[in-house]
Amino acid sequence: MSVATVDPNDLPEDGERAAPALARWGGSLLVVLGAHALVAVGALSWHVAMEEAPAMPPAVLLDLP
Repeated sequence: MSVATVDPNDLPEDGERAAPALARWGGSLLVVLGAHALVAVGALSWHVAMEEAPAMPPAVLLDLP
């Protein structure tokens, strides 16, 4: 069984340790949420466009080259 050791030089400074998680990760969180919102809007737009698109006539489906 091994014992984990901690190097004091690897510990964050007091200011870094006291910073709230939102302040440290807030920018990344906004980017991720923004990307998810764009994907959702794109999917919804595609779905609406497919619902409103006219159906292809059956003759076009049978006209093979």
